[in-house]
Amino acid sequence: MARKPITELDFFAVKKQLKDYLKGQDRFRDYDFDGSNMSVLLDVLSYNTYQNNFYTNMALSEMFLDSATLENSVLSHAKELNYLPRSAKSSMAVVSVTINAPTETANTILIPRNTKFRSRVNRGEVFNFYTTKSYIANRLSNGNYFCDCVEIYEGELADEAFFLQSIDQRISLTNENIDTSSIRVLVNPSEPTIQEEYVYRTGIFGVERDEAVFYLQAGYNGTYEVYFGRDVYGKTPSFNEEVRVFYRITSGSSANGIGSFSTDFRSDVYVSVTQSSYGGGEKETLSDTKFYAPRSVQIQERAVTRRDYETLLKQRFNNILDVSVYDAGDLDPPQYGKVAISVNVDGGISENNKSDIINYLSDKTPLAIQPVFVDADYMYINMLLTIYIDENSRTKSDSEIKRDVLDVVSQYNIDNLEKFASTFRISRLTNLVDNTEDFILSNTVYAEPFIEYNPALSIVENPKFDFGSALIKPYPFVENKGFSDYKPAISSSYFVYNGTSCFMQDDGIGNIQLISSDIANTQIINPSIGIVDYSSGVVKLSDFIVESYSGTAIKIYTNTIDRNITSPNNRVLRIREDDVAVTIIGKR
Repeated sequence: MARKPITELDFFAVKKQLKDYLKGQDRFRDYDFDGSNMSVLLDVLSYNTYQNNFYTNMALSEMFLDSATLENSVLSHAKELNYLPRSAKSSMAVVSVTINAPTETANTILIPRNTKFRSRVNRGEVFNFYTTKSYIANRLSNGNYFCDCVEIYEGELADEAFFLQSIDQRISLTNENIDTSSIRVLVNPSEPTIQEEYVYRTGIFGVERDEAVFYLQAGYNGTYEVYFGRDVYGKTPSFNEEVRVFYRITSGSSANGIGSFSTDFRSDVYVSVTQSSYGGGEKETLSDTKFYAPRSVQIQERAVTRRDYETLLKQRFNNILDVSVYDAGDLDPPQYGKVAISVNVDGGISENNKSDIINYLSDKTPLAIQPVFVDADYMYINMLLTIYIDENSRTKSDSEIKRDVLDVVSQYNIDNLEKFASTFRISRLTNLVDNTEDFILSNTVYAEPFIEYNPALSIVENPKFDFGSALIKPYPFVENKGFSDYKPAISSSYFVYNGTSCFMQDDGIGNIQLISSDIANTQIINPSIGIVDYSSGVVKLSDFIVESYSGTAIKIYTNTIDRNITSPNNRVLRIREDDVAVTIIGKR
C-alpha cells in the first residue's frame, strides 16, 4: 500500500493516521492497537510526529511575511524590504513664553534646547515636554520678554553611549517606545572642538563616502538599531571615538489634548498655549508592518498615484484615520497642476498638522505637481427606521429593541463608513437589522444625506455645498398651490434671516428660496438666495447672512436619486445615533 504523508497538527489525528497505516500492513493484521503496550508505543510515535509537524509548519510559516506571526520574523522580513516600521510619536504643543524681567538689560533671553515644560492632566498623570531647539525671547517695550511659537514635544530624554567594535556594527537602542524622529547621533560629544553630529538619512542615494550620516533599521523585540555607511555610503566613526545617541521615550497618544503648561526654566516665566498637544501616537503594530512593508517597495518614498499618497501619509502620521487624494482641478475655483489632499485625523486637524503634511510631501512629489490641503468635513445621514415585529414571539420591550437596533446601526457606521468616498447601502443595513432578533419580521429604512453649516453670524457669506450625487428634481413650485404637498430636493433647518425665522428649499427650477417658518402665514421671504445643480448635487448660496440659528448648526438636507448614499471627495460619511429615529410596529 502507498504511504500517505502524515501532516496533521492534531495529536489524536496523527495517532489515528499512524494506526490506520499499521492496520494496512500484513504483519500487524491481528494486532490489538488499543492494547496497552501498542497504545503506548503509538502515543510516543504520535507525539514525536506531532512535534516535528508543528515545528516544520511554524518554521515554514515564519519564512514568509504574509504568514509570519513572531515579531522578530516580521521585522526581519521588513528589514529585507528596507522598510522601517513607524515608531511611537511624541505629542507636540505650541506655546508662547512671556518672561517678566523688568530688571534685565539685555535685548534677548535665550530659551535653550531641551528646556522642560510640564503639565498635569485631570487623571493625575504628569507629562514632560521639551524644546528640540533653542529659542530667543525678545525684549518688549513694557520690560517683558516674549517668544511666540515655541514647539515642545512630550517624552523623557534619554541617551546611550557606545564605542564601535567593527565597521559594520549595529548599535541596538534599548527602549521600545523611542520616537525615532527625535534621535540625534553625536560623535565625541564631550569634546566640543572635534564634536560632530551625524544626520539621519532614509536611503543611500546621493550619499558621499565622507558624509556624516546614520541610518535606522528595526532591531529585535521591537527596538531600533543605528548603523553607519561603512565608509562607502557615509563615514563610520573610528573605534576610539565615543558615539552617543540621544532620543525621547514617549507616552504616545496619552499626552494628546493637553492645554496647560508650566516650566522651571525661570521663576518669572508665564506660559500660554497657542496649540494644545496633538499628534502623539503608538508605534506601528505587526499587522500594519505586514501591510505597509510590501507597499513601501512599490512607492519608493515617492508620491505619484493616489495610493502612494495614502500609503506614505498613513505610514508617517499615525493619527490619520483616512486619506482622500484627488485632482485639484475639481475644486472651485479649479487649481490645475495640483493635487488636493484631505485627511480625517483622530481628534481633528490643526494648522500645524497641515504644514507637517505638506512639508513631508514636498520632496516626494514630482516637480510639476504641488500638493494643496483641503479641509475635510462630514456628511451625515438622517434616518427613519421602522421595525415590524411579531407580537406573539417578542421577548423584549420596545426600548430594548430600539437599543439593540441603534447598536447595530452604530456598528455598521464603524465597519463601513467613517471614511472618504464611503457608501451607505440600505440593503446591507436592513439585512443586519432583520438578523438582530428572530421576532423581527422586516424593516424599512428611509435615509437622506445632510451637511451641517456653521455660518459666522451677521457676516455675508457665499457658501457652497457639494453632495456628490444627483438629486430628484421636483415639479416647479407654484406659490398659490401652497407648501404642504411640495417635495423639494433641498431643504434646511430653521434660522433667522433679516429678523424672520425661516428655512430654505429649492423651487424645482434651480433657485434656492427662503421660506418663513410661520405655519399660519407661510410665505416666500426671498425667491432666490442661491442656486442648485440637480445633476451634480451642488448648492451655492449668494450674499447669505444669518443672524442666529437653532441647535449647533444649520442642517441642509437633500433628496438624492440614488438611495445608496456616497460621500464626495473631501467629506467623511457618518451616521450619528441622534440622527436615527426608530419606530416599532407590532403585528399579530
